[in-house]
Amino acid sequence: MFGASPLCVVPAVLSDIYDNKYRGMAIQFYALTVFGGPFLAPTAGEFIVAGDLGWRWTLYLPAILGFANSLFLLCFLQETFAPFVLVDKAIRSRQDTGNWMIHAEQERFQLDLKAMTQTYFIRPLHLLVAEPIVLLVSVYMSFIYGLVYALLKAYPYVFSHVYGMKQGNRTLPFLGLFLGIISALAFILCQHQSYIRRLEANNGKAIPEWRLGPPILGAFIFPVGLFWYVKSNTFQ
Repeated sequence: MFGASPLCVVPAVLSDIYDNKYRGMAIQFYALTVFGGPFLAPTAGEFIVAGDLGWRWTLYLPAILGFANSLFLLCFLQETFAPFVLVDKAIRSRQDTGNWMIHAEQERFQLDLKAMTQTYFIRPLHLLVAEPIVLLVSVYMSFIYGLVYALLKAYPYVFSHVYGMKQGNRTLPFLGLFLGIISALAFILCQHQSYIRRLEANNGKAIPEWRLGPPILGAFIFPVGLFWYVKSNTFQ
């Protein structure tokens, strides 16, 4: 549950901060951290273990960076969700003006645990069962995530036991996967200007299908690369 929070909260924050022109670009860079981080971390960890620091620093460093990042967010990241921003603005206006008639529309609503449960817990499960496209995309993305994290274990084993690479060097092939992610990001960003032209021609109203080009291409490239990888007898 805690591990899923960044995947839900961060895109929502980016959606609050950026408009239709730059929201997609911001989420692409976020996706770079989600998929690129797991491929860079094993390489860094292997060389830390092989060096003088020892394996404990593979835990110390993420803890230090995580706490530092959390402290930075607590101190500098402001609320981005529009209803809460409006409520805070109304509270400040009442305090500054002394006019206690000033209220935000969101202050009229009371916390309803039943409605929250229905909206945020039951509705997603209902969509998962009742909407085939949601179920199929969820299964496909689960397979991709599972495969990505399986490679984190398979790569060092294969390049160590099959190809005889030493500790540290056996994780360098992860850089090839990271290069693929960078290439995909560059390919998507190259189409950003054409997306903006479409957006301006449509009076700033975004059409979700405009973003389907790269995912459709990736849906075909992914299995091709997967079978090509298996055919190369890497795991023999």
